[in-house]
Amino acid sequence: MKKEKLIFLIFSFIIGITIALQLKSIDDLTGGVASSQKSRQLQSELKSLRDKKIGLEQELQALELKAKELKDSELQEDYMEQELRKEIDKFELMLGQKEAIGPGIVIKFQSSDQDSQQTALLTYNYELLLSVINKLNASGAEGIAINEERYVNTTFFQLVGDKLYVNGNPIFEPYEIRAVGNPDTMESALNLRYGVLWEIRKHYNINASIEKKPELKLPRFTKNVEFKYSMPVEN
Repeated sequence: MKKEKLIFLIFSFIIGITIALQLKSIDDLTGGVASSQKSRQLQSELKSLRDKKIGLEQELQALELKAKELKDSELQEDYMEQELRKEIDKFELMLGQKEAIGPGIVIKFQSSDQDSQQTALLTYNYELLLSVINKLNASGAEGIAINEERYVNTTFFQLVGDKLYVNGNPIFEPYEIRAVGNPDTMESALNLRYGVLWEIRKHYNINASIEKKPELKLPRFTKNVEFKYSMPVEN
């Protein structure tokens, strides 16, 4: 916009100089005293100059208005671009395509008896881990990860031999689930009597601890999400 303002200033300067020079020429020609006929002629020329000046000023105002409209349009485009970027960021977070950071909780699973292999039971009963994740989602979690794997709507668990795979990658004990969201709400939802953590503690002899964090970080989902059958509905 600086370029347009400079053009306006130069344009106004040229108009002023042109009128001043023409008026000075008229004064020089008449020596300050003109006959009645010459006076009428000069008055006519002066009126023409004034009309021209008014016309040029109107053109300048129109240009300034156009420049303002262009500036407003650019501001509107910037605003729309910012809002679109926010929406894209939101969906990328939902899809796990970006790392997430925020307050939340960390759930750690460890054997009550350090010499036992009780946590291995979670590998063979990984549906208990899924139940914990479902409870977190139901309590408003905005992002979840198990060990270093981001949990998204396409995440799958698979048991192969004695190894548990998440998103096609192996994860190992001890298991740790991190969730970004309201720490108090998620903690309360998990600590319900006869809930999933109560079952893990009582029936599997596994210590499932919950730690609230003012800030924790979730990894991004590293695989590409492809849609083979779903397509957006055209409006």
